[in-house]
Amino acid sequence: MGKLKELDAALLGSVRPGMSLHLTTQSRAVTRALQRLFRGQALELTLVMARVGGGHAADLVASGLVKRVVAGSYGAVSRHYTGPLPQIQQAQAGGQVAFQHWSFLSLTQRLAAAAQGLPFVPTHSLRGTSMARDNAPDYALVDDPSGRGAAIGVVSALKPDVCFVHALAADEDGNTILVPPMEDAAWGAKACALGAIVSTEHIVSRDFIRRHSHLVRIPARYVQAVCRVPYGAHPGVLGSAVLPDLPAYAEDEEFNREYFAASRNGPALSAWLEHWVYGVASHEAYLRLLGEPRLQDLTRRARARFEAAPAAPPAPPAPSAPPALLAAGPADGEAAEADRAPTRTELMMVLALREVMRRVQASGYDLLLVGVGLSEVPATAARTLLRERGVDVTLVMGHGFYDFEPFPGHSEPDPSTTLVTTDSSEVYGVFLGGRVGRTLAILGTAQVDRHGNLNSTLVGGRLLTGSGGSNDAASTCDTVVVTRLASDKLVEQVEYITSPGTRVRALVTERCVFEQDPASGRLVLARYLPQPDRTRAQTLDEIRAACGWALELSPALEAVAPPQAAELALIRSLLPSRYAL
Repeated sequence: MGKLKELDAALLGSVRPGMSLHLTTQSRAVTRALQRLFRGQALELTLVMARVGGGHAADLVASGLVKRVVAGSYGAVSRHYTGPLPQIQQAQAGGQVAFQHWSFLSLTQRLAAAAQGLPFVPTHSLRGTSMARDNAPDYALVDDPSGRGAAIGVVSALKPDVCFVHALAADEDGNTILVPPMEDAAWGAKACALGAIVSTEHIVSRDFIRRHSHLVRIPARYVQAVCRVPYGAHPGVLGSAVLPDLPAYAEDEEFNREYFAASRNGPALSAWLEHWVYGVASHEAYLRLLGEPRLQDLTRRARARFEAAPAAPPAPPAPSAPPALLAAGPADGEAAEADRAPTRTELMMVLALREVMRRVQASGYDLLLVGVGLSEVPATAARTLLRERGVDVTLVMGHGFYDFEPFPGHSEPDPSTTLVTTDSSEVYGVFLGGRVGRTLAILGTAQVDRHGNLNSTLVGGRLLTGSGGSNDAASTCDTVVVTRLASDKLVEQVEYITSPGTRVRALVTERCVFEQDPASGRLVLARYLPQPDRTRAQTLDEIRAACGWALELSPALEAVAPPQAAELALIRSLLPSRYAL
């Protein structure tokens, strides 16, 4: 029988008050079981997690079981909801839970240090930020011991007590196959003090493991228990095109839509949790509640997705006369899409698309880091148009996808279109921070100041999405920032420095583009969209009024052409409906 256990038995036998638990993003069945099995107990757990973004993790944080969170991100990303969930914000605001903020890479590096038996490791991330200040002494700036370089940051090793990993397949001894997104899963399993508990879709033979040894990321020596948990990542997606014999499943979008709707209302969320988490006796009972037809449909959809050939990007139509610059209200349902006036979001996306293309062509960037949310759209659109012009650029996403085709409306690409899949440490530490090639990062933010410092962590003391990989990118790559033009977003000084502004080269809004002045390091107005019923002076006055710092004009300030029909068509084909505002 090896290390096989029932999930509930494994949790009850391993979790103790005061423990530090590392959970991977896909360990959703484990998260539900923790809430159900230990409801009402004063465990005072520390939760270590790269992304406390999905509802399952946010509900665990708000359940009363967790006293402290050590994480890289708190934002949910789906076609139904984007941003931090109310319950996790309430837990932070009420002081029930303490939060220690890290970036994706720096958190993974801490786990990797523990896995390698090192007290600390160097990092390019965090320097010059509020995280560097708040996380001392786990972060420090030290002199290069060789004496040949500048001072560099180091982060201390992080050793959780237990790690929970959800996998596609494992054998009875715990040799584990992981599929994207892998994020920090393998490092967490190898770093934890008491061994990992692996929940897995499939129990496979040792011979199967040997035939697929290139996919094994966690050897059995790091695993204390193996639990068969089919559909354990539900309502998320899990599967791999390279292992078609192991059934996969697609995202349960209906389930997510219902959950995110309930999460906006306290009583509705409580009722939802009673129905789907606390009111079920086991994971098997959860699956019965979902129903076999629903599960089979998710499997069928995944099979169709993995087997389908990647779709070619949509061909934009021929340019036509530019539409009005700002939509006064909802588009007329009878009007053709091509004739609809662009929304403010679409204007911002077009200006960002142009900025990315301009910088790639001028500076020779060969890699575009795609953030989540709005920033994914201009990067994807720019790649499409650049390739039409014979300029080859590659898209990379922080949690492990390199060279992929877009999958609009989803938080991650379709793995079947991805050339390389890896983990967060290789993306941020090597592809972005390494010596080969030039990378341009496209990032969103809640706030930016005149020096380019970005804040996506705290505004008015209220928890936002956190760094994710934005700090890791902005610390090593030239960066284009995308956000709305408003005085509460473009501020004199950000409340919390999530990412340093030293390599922010441009700031794009729906009305204008700022560029970093090389001499002062400040952002100055470089380009603007003229308004058909306003003079140049009136347009600049409006931009000045919406900017939270004293506006400076570039000597080369220029007006830009309005969006063209081809640009809008491409942007609209990629823009998730939740952003089309």
